[in-house]
Amino acid sequence: MKKLNPYLTYALLLVVGILIGSLFFGGSKTPQSDRSEHIEQTHTDEEGNIIYTCSMHPSVRQDEPGNCPICGMELIPADDNSSDSLDPNALKMTETALKLANIQTSEVTAQSPEKTIDLPGKVTFDQTKTQNVTAHFPGRITKLITDFEGAFVEKGDVVAEVYSPDLVSAQQELLEAVKIKKSQPGLYESARKKLLRWEISPSVIDNIETEGEIRTSLPITSPATGYVTNLIIREQSYVNRGSVLFSVADLSTVWVEFEAYESVMNEISEGDNVSYTLNALPGETHSGKVTYVNPTIDSKKQTLSIRAESENSNLKLKPGMLAQAQISMQVSQHPQLLVPKSAILWTGKRSIVFEKLTEHEEPTFIAREVLLGARSGDFYIVHEGIQQGDHIVTNGTFKVDAAAQLADKRSMMNTEPGTGSNATGHDHGEIQMEEKTSDHSQQSQQRQNFETPESFSTAFNQLIDHYLMLKDALVASDAQKAQKAGSDLTRSLREINKSELSENARGFWLEQQTSAEIQAQKIANSTELKPQREAFIELSNRLIIATKSFNFGAVIYHQYCPMANNNKGADWLSTREEIENPYYGDMMMSCGEVIEKID
Repeated sequence: MKKLNPYLTYALLLVVGILIGSLFFGGSKTPQSDRSEHIEQTHTDEEGNIIYTCSMHPSVRQDEPGNCPICGMELIPADDNSSDSLDPNALKMTETALKLANIQTSEVTAQSPEKTIDLPGKVTFDQTKTQNVTAHFPGRITKLITDFEGAFVEKGDVVAEVYSPDLVSAQQELLEAVKIKKSQPGLYESARKKLLRWEISPSVIDNIETEGEIRTSLPITSPATGYVTNLIIREQSYVNRGSVLFSVADLSTVWVEFEAYESVMNEISEGDNVSYTLNALPGETHSGKVTYVNPTIDSKKQTLSIRAESENSNLKLKPGMLAQAQISMQVSQHPQLLVPKSAILWTGKRSIVFEKLTEHEEPTFIAREVLLGARSGDFYIVHEGIQQGDHIVTNGTFKVDAAAQLADKRSMMNTEPGTGSNATGHDHGEIQMEEKTSDHSQQSQQRQNFETPESFSTAFNQLIDHYLMLKDALVASDAQKAQKAGSDLTRSLREINKSELSENARGFWLEQQTSAEIQAQKIANSTELKPQREAFIELSNRLIIATKSFNFGAVIYHQYCPMANNNKGADWLSTREEIENPYYGDMMMSCGEVIEKID
């Protein structure tokens, strides 16, 4: 083996040592130019301290590292989004922040707008296929064969037997007329027709003639095939001429009667197709046709009665079942610019969306004030402010708005950027729920201030108690208790005393009550947490509106979690200021914030 030159060996060892040293020590240092650039991009306060924030909750601002007090995530240095090349109101974000906040955008398109009207209703008997059986003569029920409601009878079945002095006399006249039938046929026919008019069957009359004996009791038969309802008579009870004995209902078709508010009365016509679901038959969708629209409005409920007719050959639809219908219709015949309601933020008379500026490489957003038109399902028509082809934020809108406020850009609450009013932080106490998401906007538009009679206030307090029991069950992730609380809340909603409310207040409450009752019933019909929590979102929205509009008579907190409802955010009410999240339970018990103290 040939020996290496010792000088060459020393040289190789020196090179290897330098390489190893650079690996261990050289990579730990940041070049001065890179460090300077990083410091320049990091937001600092007036004293030069680095400001730390949370990627999921940009409202959190503090001058030292740590964990987010809301969600527990590690805080990161806040970026300085200022750039001389950007619009002064443009907000620049990193790709990492974009992903963490789950911000999504979509393109603005022109479509033919449609909207869906939700109507509560109930299955009832088809009155055109219901017959009343009345007494044609006074008498006493000697035998009741069909003695309970719901019994099925065929046409001609004997349901009862009756004794009547008038029947006895009529039989005597018939037997006397039979004797002179040949000489006095008119008298015989008259006597026989008398019994026929009393709906005594021809076969029974023939037997009386053949046997020549008077019967003390004669049968009452069913005039139709169907189910016995409204059974009034009992055995040995007396009846008068014209008294209703019972009814027979044919359930091969049923009516479903819905209640619509007067604001949509001109949009529903006879002949419209309607699809609906039933609380008793979850997962099934039924259809029918509107056959009648009441020309008058119920002055107490301020609603219009709409009737649909449905086939019921399998008898699955039973009178008394609660139904919820959806009627879809076009808002306009011409294409309109549509944006999802999740993209819109409201504050007072202003409505804004956040447009993504696609000409920049890094994610950049700017607030655009828009003029809205009619609602179309989950969308709103936009008349001014954006154009077709623009890209707007449709998920995480509130998070972008919070970041814009922190950076002193144009935002929902900041109409005069550059004044420095929002540069140091964001006060949630000044922003009410309705100013944050689409559901909040709905509450902002509907929030009222009604005089509240004591009787309604007392009943409303009891209703809220049931709601809070439901909320606590969801916090504990107990689906069984939530189901029971949902049932109790449904009953409270139906029984609340609203008779002393003013006409406007009553109409307003009925709108909240109807929607809340539908959601409470969904919770009562479910044994799983996921659908219960989904229904709890709209239920809470409605009761929050009502709580802020009527005199509740107690202190309650309106709370909000931006991560619930697939990062769209969701609200709830609580009597405790401490956050206990009903949408996540133990998974993220403290995720949320107090939006407003309702006193």
